[in-house]
Amino acid sequence: MENYLAAEALIKQRLIDKVPAIPAHHVLSAADLDGVKENAQATPALHVIYFDDEVPTGEGSQAGTGRAQLVNQLWLVTLVVRNVKGKTGEGNRSDAGLLIGPVLAALQGWKPSAEHGPLYRRKSPYRVTYRNGFGYFTFLFSTKISITGLTS
Repeated sequence: MENYLAAEALIKQRLIDKVPAIPAHHVLSAADLDGVKENAQATPALHVIYFDDEVPTGEGSQAGTGRAQLVNQLWLVTLVVRNVKGKTGEGNRSDAGLLIGPVLAALQGWKPSAEHGPLYRRKSPYRVTYRNGFGYFTFLFSTKISITGLTS
């Protein structure tokens, strides 16, 4: 695999292509979720964030005496909306509700490249957050990649 984090650009492009309700210049990257909250935030926006990877353990998870291994990469996609009507977050949920379906439809089961397995939705480690009129809705996806070590 030439670029271990290639899925980031591929996911961003997929969202630009398949979710036209989000302007292309609002499909962004962020170092972590806290960075999303603290930056000057245009809305609606999507942030694609590399979260972690899972390395399966045990003999069945490796091939060729451990030289080849499948890894699950975990990617967060955070939808950010802003609606200051009311104090309950109802406006944010209403706005987000119209965008969540297209985001999930664009990514679930989609295969970013020949080197990546299809994206599977997982339980997000973050709950919906409301702050200063913004609503942050985070979804977690995994994709399998194969890593092969050098022979010498």
